[in-house]
Amino acid sequence: MGEKAMIAVVMVSLFTAVSYIVKNVVLAIQRSKRDRYMSEVSAKLVDKLGTGPDVMSFVESEAYKTLLGEQSTGRGPFVSRVLNSIQGGLVLLFGGMGLFAAGNFGGDPEFQVFVRATGAIVIAVGAGMVLSAGWSYLLLKKWGFLNGSGNAK
Repeated sequence: MGEKAMIAVVMVSLFTAVSYIVKNVVLAIQRSKRDRYMSEVSAKLVDKLGTGPDVMSFVESEAYKTLLGEQSTGRGPFVSRVLNSIQGGLVLLFGGMGLFAAGNFGGDPEFQVFVRATGAIVIAVGAGMVLSAGWSYLLLKKWGFLNGSGNAK
């Protein structure tokens, strides 16, 4: 395989890894800020309301849900995770099919084999993500998390 092809593979892999790390760091920071905000609001509410029944009646009210934005309740997080997995899996699946097909054109035979093998690996990862998302959907539906009757603990 040519030196240029190796450099291209390394650069794409490096870009993908750095993008993944940056995305996860940003999401962790957002989650941390949201959790800190919710903790502060809850602590202030306990200070203001005092007793247990007063706090519980407010926590179950619409005002409290509006105040916190209902970020941790409902089926939204589950559905978005399943849909993101399906989307990522399909992108990888079709990208791998494109790589596999591109392996039939031009270049030396060694490079063609490399591109087809890379395409096959990407197809397998994409198919695995789609199957995993489907399995997650079935489990969430069976456990009642998608229709709102589930008990997330």
